[in-house]
Amino acid sequence: EVPKEGAAHVLARGEGAYGAWDGDGDDDGAGSRGSTGAAPHPLHRAGTARFGGTNLEKFADKNSGRFASVRAMSSYKWDFGKCLKAAPFGGSKHEATVIMLHGLGDTGEGWSFCADHMQMPGVKWLFPTAPTRPISCNMGMSMPGWFDIKTLPLDPATLDSDAPVSKEKANEHVDESDIADSVKYCLDLVRAERAAGVPASKIVVGGFSQGGHIAARAALECEEQLAGCVVLSSWVGEIASEEGAGSGAGGKQQLSRLPFFIGHGEVDPMVPPALGHKSNQYITSLGNQVTFRTYAGVAHSCNMQELDDVKDFLAGVLEDDLTLAEVGATSAGKLKKWLLGKGVDITGCLEKQDLVDKATEFLSK
Repeated sequence: EVPKEGAAHVLARGEGAYGAWDGDGDDDGAGSRGSTGAAPHPLHRAGTARFGGTNLEKFADKNSGRFASVRAMSSYKWDFGKCLKAAPFGGSKHEATVIMLHGLGDTGEGWSFCADHMQMPGVKWLFPTAPTRPISCNMGMSMPGWFDIKTLPLDPATLDSDAPVSKEKANEHVDESDIADSVKYCLDLVRAERAAGVPASKIVVGGFSQGGHIAARAALECEEQLAGCVVLSSWVGEIASEEGAGSGAGGKQQLSRLPFFIGHGEVDPMVPPALGHKSNQYITSLGNQVTFRTYAGVAHSCNMQELDDVKDFLAGVLEDDLTLAEVGATSAGKLKKWLLGKGVDITGCLEKQDLVDKATEFLSK
């Protein structure tokens, strides 16, 4: 039996209650174990789709009227798989795009439920699929992966230290050339959206596990500042010299105050929670605005609360920006979403005036 990663499918379970699907066919969030009973590597099923070429092409989807398939075609080290596209909810006008990257062994289909679950008017979703490649920590078996992982997890000495995960230490566990290839692909998707007329300020990249690492790298290295980045059950350590982050548009200063949402299960055995805390510290140290959340009882997966938090974050960062003059006339609900999208802690804000004060303080900086 091949151990499976906690692909964060969400299944209805009576009266609108939901449970996180871990990829093993039930809804207990526990995942499956190999026949030896050892803790599984974060692997899910292996896909088979492989494509190549030079452009992004759109195809009519045979299964759902709201989805279309996008095939990645370019000169990459590996051939990327099928990419699902979900049109904006309810036939609304396309104003923003969210690109969501799956975890190791999954496919874009594994996260495509987000479009219907979150029901965000004006937002188009893209769910790419990683290349099918040999994965070292799975005895060389091939499956969709954004990069090769040699061993998991990182060693305890690294996890217990206060410093960020160094680039040298990370390279002991991953293939940097694979990462660069996948980051290029993700940024090519961003550039395609820009070419189609979507402003960078209306594009979010996000991902789960491996996908979260690629999304964060892409957001930090993008030549334009994006609306935000979502990093779930993942890790981000030192990626290069300070000049490397965002060097396409002025380096570190250009990407300051970039909104990030970092979510992590508190009992994640695959990507230990310590890495979520390190990611928060590192991204914050670069001058970005981070909303950091942990979730009790959640392993390498996500639950409904996390999905709701992600939706609030997306709504906030994709809202048109506020000015000081508009703050007082803005509804409490919109202020809350806007502040969350900016990574502002609104704990203790019980009245609208509390939110007004927080927004005024943020805009006055």
